[in-house]
Order: sequence, then C-alpha cells, then structure tokens
Amino acid sequence: MELARTASKLSAWLYSGVLSHPPTPSASAQAFRTAARNIKTYLLISPSRNEHHTVYAQLLGEMHRFQAAAELAAGDPAKAESEYRKMMALNPSVDLVIEAVTRLEAAGATKAADSLYKARHSLLQEQLDALPDSAFVRNDAAWFMANCNRNVEEAVATATRAVELAPNNAAIRDTLAEAYLRAGKPEEAVRHQTIAVRLAVMAGDDYGLLAKRLRQMQESAKQD
Repeated sequence: MELARTASKLSAWLYSGVLSHPPTPSASAQAFRTAARNIKTYLLISPSRNEHHTVYAQLLGEMHRFQAAAELAAGDPAKAESEYRKMMALNPSVDLVIEAVTRLEAAGATKAADSLYKARHSLLQEQLDALPDSAFVRNDAAWFMANCNRNVEEAVATATRAVELAPNNAAIRDTLAEAYLRAGKPEEAVRHQTIAVRLAVMAGDDYGLLAKRLRQMQESAKQD
C-alpha cells in the first residue's frame, strides 16, 4: 500500500506540476535529475516493491520520464529520446508517449519525436490487427495519432470506426472531434463534440471538460 500511495502522489505531481511546463535550462535539468534520483532511491529501499510489481514498473517508467525531461532541459534530445524509450518499455500509455513526442518536438528534436511516434504507432497497429473490432483499441490509436498531429486522416478514419462500434460513448466521440480538428475540419469537430457533451449528460457523467473543449472548437471554427 505504501508504494501504491507513493506512486499515486508522484503521478499527480507529474501530471499537474513540473512536466506540464516547457523545458527550461539548467535549474530545471537539476530538478528533474533530483526527482529521478529520489524515485530510484525509494525503489531500492522499498521492502514492498516485489509485492506491487505493476506499480514498481510504473515508478521506474516515471523515473525515466523525469530523466528524459532533464536531458531535454540540458539540451540533449538524443539522450532524452533514449530515456523516453525506456519509459515506453515500462509504461506504453499513449498519453505519456504523446507528452514525449510533444516535448521532443517543442525542443526542436523533430527527428527524435518522429522516431518515438513511429515506434508507438507500430505497437498500436499490432493491437489493431489483433483486435480490429475493438472500439477502445481504435480510440487509443486515433487519440494518439491526432494528439501527436500525425497521420490525422488515418486518425479520423480510425475514430469514425470506433464511433460506429460504440456510438453512445462520449469519450470516443470526443476523440473523433479531436481528429477532425487536427485534420483542419473544425465544423465537423464541433458537430461531434456537441454529440459527445450530450452523450455525457445523458449518461450522468461529468461533462465539464468536454464542454470546455467544445467551446474551444467553436472558437476555432469561427476563426476558420
């Protein structure tokens, strides 16, 4: 339980804190390295790591995530890519890889970003080949492509099929809206995001984030 609580706290900090900001020079590099070192130290001394191997792997992945951010902040995208690949091997979450691709690209390391994207896209394609009628596998693939701003037409087609398989799922409809937005079709994005909000309301789910994204898409459509 101790390891699980620590993982939860670290993940909350990672997603809402330091990694949500663009990499800056040496001070941030040192902060990221310190965080990575602290996670490693904790894992080495934790007596419960063998009992919670899934969380243990997650924390190892977060350690590499911190180290990658440190290398980016220090101006070494090649080392950052290497650390991100280690992270992906331990935790291939599409959202984490989207973050990695986005941060590499923001640092001007487009080649490294492309390489990492292709590696994760290949894994997603294997999943699609194995489970072509899984709405959720298709949703993950479409979300990944759209948010990495690559293969956007493929993202639209993949998300469209996911919606056909799960027409009442608000999150999947949201993915289709995002894919259309990235493909330069904001009016279609607004149409599908409106449906996503309505589906969430009908299901009694929290629709605040979906509604916020709808307003952003509506603004984009006005500017188009």
